[in-house]
Amino acid sequence: MVKKIMKMSGYGWAIAGVPIILATFMGMDFWAEGLVKATGVKVSPIYSGGEIARSIEHNGYRTLVREPVFASLVGQSAEGFVQIDWQKAEGGQLPPRLEEDLDLHGDARADCRVSLDTTVPKAAVLTPPPRFISLEKALPIKDGVIVRIRLHRQ
Repeated sequence: MVKKIMKMSGYGWAIAGVPIILATFMGMDFWAEGLVKATGVKVSPIYSGGEIARSIEHNGYRTLVREPVFASLVGQSAEGFVQIDWQKAEGGQLPPRLEEDLDLHGDARADCRVSLDTTVPKAAVLTPPPRFISLEKALPIKDGVIVRIRLHRQ
């Protein structure tokens, strides 16, 4: 009798896992969105770059400054980052080279100046922000370039 119960519960779990497999591996957006909404799963800011704090519109592109991320498995880490996204506007283009003063903390004052060569892409911090650690490699994305500025937490 115990073997029969174990077998039935195994079949039950296998059947319950089919929608998860379909949503995950077959690219069925309808199921994936439904699964995410039903479970409340969110992508960690370590991967997404954090919520958008400010958007700066330019001619042909926009700069997105994201919230600082100091997330860790438990609590907050002593080190984190601020992600900056440069995205092409619809029908726009990123300039081959740009320099921009950025307010990383939302206090209406420039915290640093960043230079970006969008053709390579390659970035440099011309004036580092407070608590600066390093600048991560500039990464090309579908509609632009992202850069992460690593910082110490206060």
